[in-house]
Amino acid sequence: MIGVDDFAFRRGKKYGAILVDHERRCMVDLLPDREAVTLAQWLKSHPGLEVVTRDRSRAYASRRFFPKRLRKEVIERRDKHIALYNEVIELRQKGLSTEEIAKRVGKSPRTIRHWLQQGEYRERVRHRRSLLDAHSPYIAQRWDEGCRNVMELWRELVALGYRGSYKSLTVLFFRPVNHKTS
Repeated sequence: MIGVDDFAFRRGKKYGAILVDHERRCMVDLLPDREAVTLAQWLKSHPGLEVVTRDRSRAYASRRFFPKRLRKEVIERRDKHIALYNEVIELRQKGLSTEEIAKRVGKSPRTIRHWLQQGEYRERVRHRRSLLDAHSPYIAQRWDEGCRNVMELWRELVALGYRGSYKSLTVLFFRPVNHKTS
């Protein structure tokens, strides 16, 4: 689930697009312009996305860019998954074993057991792993100690074996902030 908005590299001169992960509340990528074609190419290279929110910019509003077909496919896939879940519940209520249900619906017994233990349908949320995950306790410690210099922190992490880029670390520090006005 990502959000798309435009921003100025240089106000009045050069604009780009920022992509934000809604679940993690952090920046995912910066695009070099705010053209629909550029964003469409980015989206094609990241096929796992199911929801994209945008501002009301004309650049992102074209039907070519956000075809209704994409939304329809996502909804159909979700509906199919819910129907399959409901079928599993009905088969269990009829007294079928986990293995019998698995054969009928074409899922593994492990998946069936998992669904039955949930007690209700839950959306699948995929979380990507990050090279930073292993270093998050250290990052939190350094932040608590007052370290706000991302370059310094990145160098320390590299010395500790971090193999990711400086840019991936900056994402942690440049999250969107909700400002409340009094």
